Amino acid sequence: MKIGGWRTRSVFERYAIVSRSDMNDAILKLQECEGRVEQERLQADEQQQEIRAQLGHNDANSPKIPASRAIN
Repeated sequence: MKIGGWRTRSVFERYAIVSRSDMNDAILKLQECEGRVEQERLQADEQQQEIRAQLGHNDANSPKIPASRAIN
């Protein structure tokens, strides 16, 4: 229930989701997704640093651009 954010057991009872292997697979998929998101964040940070270097800006003089607004 914690993995998917469900508050009641109804979905588990309705679909009989009790397999430990299914739960392990779900955890692995979530970890893979988190890894991809982190990798994308790191790439966005690198791109920001490259752009700042090209424009002659440094971290002391320019505000931090949120990763969600980074230029691809």
